[in-house]
Amino acid sequence: MASSLNLTKSLGHAFLWKNFVEHGDPSLSNLMYDEDNGRGILTDFDLSLLQWQPRVFGTDRTGNIPFMALALLTDRYWDGRLERSYHHGLESFIWILPYVKFLLHQRFEVWSEQIY
Repeated sequence: MASSLNLTKSLGHAFLWKNFVEHGDPSLSNLMYDEDNGRGILTDFDLSLLQWQPRVFGTDRTGNIPFMALALLTDRYWDGRLERSYHHGLESFIWILPYVKFLLHQRFEVWSEQIY
């Protein structure tokens, strides 16, 4: 299965969703950047939902809380009255962007203040 997941290096979140693969956990630790081709890579599919297979116990409520869609942090979701949708994953990516921006900004400010 790992070799088939290498295809995701060139495929996006939308493609995966349209082909019934729900990653469910976009986060900093599950994203990489390929400098050679300028593309992001979504990794770590161990808790993903493959719509054509039964869901593994304990994988129905996955996610990294700081980057989860706001709707998935409500009682409505946790009570089972709201299903995950494509836009919830997209919102996770949107939450990651400012985090990375501030993380990199902080790192470079510290570097620029040092005297050499």
